[in-house]
Amino acid sequence: MTEEPVEVMDEEPDRFLPVFSMYRDALVAAFRATEETRTGADEFEPFREYASDPVGFAREVLGWEPWQKQREIGEALVQTKRVSVVSCNGAGKTVWAARLLMWFLYTRKNSLVINTAPTFNQVGLLWRQVKQALAEARYELPGRVISGSRLELAPTWYGTGISTDKEERFQGYHPEGSDDDSTDDGGMLVIVDEASGVPDYVFDAMRGYLTQANCYVLMIGNGNKASGAFFDSHQKGPWSRFNISAYDVPEHILAPAWIEEQRLHWGEDSPQFMVRVLGQFPASGSDFQLFPRWLLESAKDSVPEDDSLHMGVDIARGSADLNVAVVTRGGVVIDARSWHEKDLMRTVQHVEQLQAQHQISEGCIHLDVCGIGAGVVDRLREKGVGVDGVDFGAKAEGDYRWLLGSEFKAVNRKAELHWAGRALLQKGYAAIPEQYETTLWKQLQWPSYAINERGAISVEAKERLRARHGESPDFADAWILSLSRASSRSRIFVI
Repeated sequence: MTEEPVEVMDEEPDRFLPVFSMYRDALVAAFRATEETRTGADEFEPFREYASDPVGFAREVLGWEPWQKQREIGEALVQTKRVSVVSCNGAGKTVWAARLLMWFLYTRKNSLVINTAPTFNQVGLLWRQVKQALAEARYELPGRVISGSRLELAPTWYGTGISTDKEERFQGYHPEGSDDDSTDDGGMLVIVDEASGVPDYVFDAMRGYLTQANCYVLMIGNGNKASGAFFDSHQKGPWSRFNISAYDVPEHILAPAWIEEQRLHWGEDSPQFMVRVLGQFPASGSDFQLFPRWLLESAKDSVPEDDSLHMGVDIARGSADLNVAVVTRGGVVIDARSWHEKDLMRTVQHVEQLQAQHQISEGCIHLDVCGIGAGVVDRLREKGVGVDGVDFGAKAEGDYRWLLGSEFKAVNRKAELHWAGRALLQKGYAAIPEQYETTLWKQLQWPSYAINERGAISVEAKERLRARHGESPDFADAWILSLSRASSRSRIFVI
């Protein structure tokens, strides 16, 4: 016996119509807006009278006044077509780059502007400035920023922002026209923001389509590293080169108090002051050195602030690595020793012996809890020894907020403790005597740091240091571990 199919009746056949109508209306509105934009562009005649006058365009079309260095950069871009600007923080370099993007696009029909930066968030910073300039312009300009980073006047007339994570994104761009006198205008401008962080393959791809006479390039950014294409542009080639120091920037843009704050915080001889305030490339090295020798030397004779004892222990992860313990009193290193031992129980005994020898209190032994170090931590706790297990890969704990400030950001616990160590040495709350020059001093000078788009500090991976130097930074890591105060959250160093 077969069953008859059951017909299911929809008691509300029209219940989805309002939703469909909403999406339909949205699509129609988007289509009409696009058509209006293109129609406006078809009727729009570029401001050709400003094609060689970006400063005039900024003033008279955008209603915005550039300051002296910005004016010089714009004029150089017209004259030489290749401009590279290494700048301090807060000089308005991205603000001016956004308006130069608009100058190029709105003074040349069928022109093309490509903007890139190390991350898409950094690309977005420039495009937010483009949107602001459009809103504040003295004329109603055609086009609108779509998808966050594209301003299209016509299919062959647009500006776009692209991030640098895929090489193929930079291929296939070609400008209309062949020279500056072409009747259909055309031309291409490439703007590279935060240029120190842009991979060299991006510059290689750029060279492939900057072959015509009407192609322009503007590179801007902090001089974060003394290597790469951005650094090279300040050493050789047909570039107009600019250096913007914080002391050059008008006070209404960059407050003198900020400059003084950075001078006191970093020190005038530090690479950070050189890069972020003076607008220069560091003297050497590809990244910022966390613990330069001058810092270690300047802090080596500091006197202990108190009698608090702490010990950091880095547990060997491989046969070539060492188990290392570093003991500090009042922030000053008083003992640093290593041993080869694969048996974790014997390592536990070593830690107990050092605790007894130095009479280190509960909670003041700080061990790496990652990998096989977790076994040592667990066994010590089973035996009733209070230890602080430190996970370098975990989030920042905030135990040095009193020293680093509430706005400090670190990508993980490792970066937080490294930066705390740096600050403790700078402020005289920690010291590593010169007798540890061949161990602690040597290894602490290896790692570099970087700052991501969110302003968070990261530290070079241990694997990279091992590959570059042929050994693991076990002594340095043990000292960094000794700085952990997450178990107590108390100030260990007297201010």
